[in-house]
Amino acid sequence: MIETNHKKIANNLKKKGWDKQTISHSVKILKNAHKTKPKHFKKLDDLFYFLFLFLIILANVLIFIGVLPVLIMLPGWFSGIILGILGLCVGVFIDIIIRHHDLKHKHYFFAIFFVTLLAVFSIVSIFTIVKPIIATKNLYITENPIFLLTFYIVGNIIPHIMWKKAELSQV
Repeated sequence: MIETNHKKIANNLKKKGWDKQTISHSVKILKNAHKTKPKHFKKLDDLFYFLFLFLIILANVLIFIGVLPVLIMLPGWFSGIILGILGLCVGVFIDIIIRHHDLKHKHYFFAIFFVTLLAVFSIVSIFTIVKPIIATKNLYITENPIFLLTFYIVGNIIPHIMWKKAELSQV
């Protein structure tokens, strides 16, 4: 179940100059709203969260099916930059979805790890499928898949690192 971090909200309100009484009243309202929220709405929140994660994973696979066969025949630096940008975009989407749902740290880490792992799996499987096809066409793969994966993974993790750095600098 997705839960709001009330301490985080209280700290943010305190930084904005709210007095303690108003903060405690606001947090109490939020807690009561969460308790009185109908169960089917709570389940819908979870369903939308997992649906968005599934859509990101599906988009990852579709992008790699369409783009990766072309990228592996281009010069390595160009393919790396393109995959880094794709990884960055996917990382930003994951970060937005997860932050929007105010997940606890362990869930956040699991979601990022899971989506990145699936992206790596899809890249490796596409390389495995495409390599024999390219060999039959007498084409040449210019780059090592691990080299390209590194660009994607780094791009995927950068939004999380930047968000955590910004969060820590505010404390």
